Amino acid sequence: MGKDYPIYISSDNQFFNNKSKIYFLGRAAQGDSTFLDFYTDKAVFYLFVDDNKSPVRLSLFPKINPTNSIQTVEIDHHIELDKEYFGGTNDIYSRQDYLEGWYWAKLHRFKEWWEEQLFGFKHYFPILPSENDTVRVSYRFATLNISLPGIGLQYRGKDPQQKYFFHTIFNKDTANATFVNQWTDSLISFSVAGNNIFNGFNELKILNRRIDSSNGLLGVDFFRFQGKVKPFPIKGFARFDINNLPQPSNLTIPGFNSANVVLLDTINNLISFSTGVEGFRFAASAGSQANSLVINDSCIYI
Repeated sequence: MGKDYPIYISSDNQFFNNKSKIYFLGRAAQGDSTFLDFYTDKAVFYLFVDDNKSPVRLSLFPKINPTNSIQTVEIDHHIELDKEYFGGTNDIYSRQDYLEGWYWAKLHRFKEWWEEQLFGFKHYFPILPSENDTVRVSYRFATLNISLPGIGLQYRGKDPQQKYFFHTIFNKDTANATFVNQWTDSLISFSVAGNNIFNGFNELKILNRRIDSSNGLLGVDFFRFQGKVKPFPIKGFARFDINNLPQPSNLTIPGFNSANVVLLDTINNLISFSTGVEGFRFAASAGSQANSLVINDSCIYI
């Protein structure tokens, strides 16, 4: 059985007619599956009728009079794409192959025609950057082929213990350098100030930098972006978290591609239909190798 999602039917008495529209927010599964974000319109969802179950519905937001204004919200974005399979290692004689699974990229110890050493990742941060904003960036990595003395095969006949030395590069600057010499699947985390974030594409690269002939195979799994930021929509869609507020508050979000906006509260199963102020927004960011343009809520990479 799948997961039930609350829906809202825009028609009289919540019944279908030839002018009905169904509103819901579908969420993809987390794990070894191919997706770029949890919330997606690319997955398959099913509409069914079951007389034995009560319908799950979205309710309209209650009317409130905001007495306060907030400028920032919390974001927590998990981004994942499964492209490379690793069969795991049984060097520790486990019943389960350790670290088996799908990875976004596998980074080898040196560059050859069939191997990738540098994994590049460009991501648009959906925020309006300012010096007061901070985003925490993290990604999961795994050491995919360490062999210990007396256990398993040595990697290409080299040093029996693999070493890993890799750099994380954010917008051409080194954000982190990591050395590992053991089996692990861990998170690398670092913080980025708002004045170091472009209002456009931001480039994140991971380099498996060779320090000797035994540098091992590195797997990159997923990325996570967290922080308190000013929200901004991408392709007409923005998602964020708001903590419990002591009083009703107003939040202004610029940059939607339409004056008609639908707001969904996924915790309390609420929906609201709002009308904004029409306008036009243009922004540009330039790096040393590329430019990106933001027109309303669309990002153009040049």
